Parts: sequence; structure tokens; C-alpha cells
Amino acid sequence: SHNVPSKRKGSASFFESKEVALALDICTLIFNPKDIMAAIHILSYISDIGSNTAKDIHEALMLLGNGDLKSALLQPNKEAKIYTKEKEITSMGLFEEIFALENSSRFNSVIDKAFHSHPVLMHPKISLNGAKTLSDFFILYTKAPTHSPSALIQHILESAFFQTFKTRLLKERSKNKDGSYNEFKKLQAQKRFNEKMDLLSSLAKNYQNLGRFLNGTLIGSSEATQGCGVNLLSVHASKGLEFKDVYIIDLMEGRFPNHKLMNTGGGIEEERRLFYVAITRAKGNLWLSYAKNELRENAKPKGHKPSVFLYEAGLLKPDSK
Repeated sequence: SHNVPSKRKGSASFFESKEVALALDICTLIFNPKDIMAAIHILSYISDIGSNTAKDIHEALMLLGNGDLKSALLQPNKEAKIYTKEKEITSMGLFEEIFALENSSRFNSVIDKAFHSHPVLMHPKISLNGAKTLSDFFILYTKAPTHSPSALIQHILESAFFQTFKTRLLKERSKNKDGSYNEFKKLQAQKRFNEKMDLLSSLAKNYQNLGRFLNGTLIGSSEATQGCGVNLLSVHASKGLEFKDVYIIDLMEGRFPNHKLMNTGGGIEEERRLFYVAITRAKGNLWLSYAKNELRENAKPKGHKPSVFLYEAGLLKPDSK
């Protein structure tokens, strides 16, 4: 190591991505059951629940638990008056919506027994899917291990609540602009999702205390785009950016182009497009590199062939293959 300062330009988007943000919001709410913003963010991901209903549910939970989510879920104050909307004239001369409460036991046949007839389910706009997701969150939250950040992250990722969120998110990221389904986009989205969760799990293993872990993620997200040094970023993260000097590494067959991604539907053209994106990030100097041999721990060195793109660009002669 030559102690060259560096920063990951893509790191801020890592912490801001929906999947990482949701996992950290859940950690935050477990650490501090009175964190309002974390609770509202989590409720916004409940199936079939809009922002207004999410706000109603949060207000109800605060009343049921006297400001504490854990108390609201486990020992709700059934005397608390929730979902009460008084009829009043607004600045537009209109009346606020008034709705009749539903029976909180109407979902008992499809939700966890411990969540049966919970008062929060009386909201008339909570659908069957919404009730199931709320029940899944109840299980996630009330059974969450707090002895280590690593165990908690694993618990969150394996929960039915997070798996439902994952399915919806990957479906959303698998669509073309016209709304049609794209298998290649799904595979890419799945790969990136798993990579982010693996990284989050690895980060959590560095901490024994949940509070310190959360502080560490806050510091990491704020420092990611500050300071000076070499910018380390993927081709995808470089889109829209330009630099005086650009170094592109790993230009070997199998790596770039990535044969695994090519075989899943994107083909060589998608990899060629990414190569074009990469080389056009340079405003001044562009360095392209590849490794003839890769040294691997406890294994024989692996030989590599130069990327086909280097030949297509005329940077290598065909007889050098």
C-alpha cells in the first residue's frame, strides 16, 4: 500500500438506496422506539398503504404506546382514542374526511396470532395485504435480537417483512421504460441488491454495539462524498460524471466484458455500451489496464486474456492474443 487517499463516490448512494435505508431505519427504530422519522419511513413501505394512511397509523401507534412503538405493539393501551377525525372547515372551505372504524379482528385468519385484533388494524383503509405486512413487521420487531448488529441485520434480511419489500422492489427495478418486464434487468437488480446486503452485513460485523453501528453508518454516509483523493467507482456509478484523469482496470475477458452477465440476456452489446460509458468519462487522460496473471490466495495464479474491447479499439494487435 502507498497510502494514496481515496473515496468511494458510490458510497453515498449505497446508504441512500431503498434497501439499505429501510434496513437501517428498522435498526434505528429498534435502538430507539421513539424515533419518529424512522417509523414513518418504515410505514411508507407497507403494502397498499398511502402516505396519509401511514401517517394515521403512526399517530395511532404513538397514542397506543404513549410515544413508544414497542409498547404500542406489545402492550397497546386499548383505552386510547385513535383514528378520530373531527369535522372541521379547512382553509378551502371543505370538510375533513370522516371515516367509520372497522373491526380490528377482520384479518385474524391471515395474520400472526400475537397480532390478532390489534387496535391499529381498525383503520378502514388497511387492506388484506397491508394487514399481512403490518403483521410481518410486528414479528420482525418484537422478535429482533439486540445483542449484536450482525445478528440483527441477518434477522431483518431473512424476515417476511423485508422479503416482501425485496420482491416488490426487484419487480419495480425489472421494468423497461414502457412498463414491460425485462429478465436481464431483474438479474442485474438481484445481483446489486445482494451485493448491497452482503456489504451491509459485513459492516455490521465490525461492531458489537447497535448504537455505535448506527453512528458508524451515519459517519460513513456523510464522509463518502467529502474530502479529497482518488475516486473509486463502478461504471454504473460514473454515469453523468467526468474527470480529468480516468483509470479503467480489469479489462480481461470474463471480467470486462463480463461473461456471466452476457449469458443472462444482456449480450456483448450491453457490455460494449458500458465500456463506451467508461472511456468517455475522461476529459484529459485515459489509462486502460489488464492483468496477464492474477495471484490468488492459496491457489495457483490464474492467467487472463486481454478484453476483446482492446482489440476492437485498435489498442492491441490481433497477433498479441
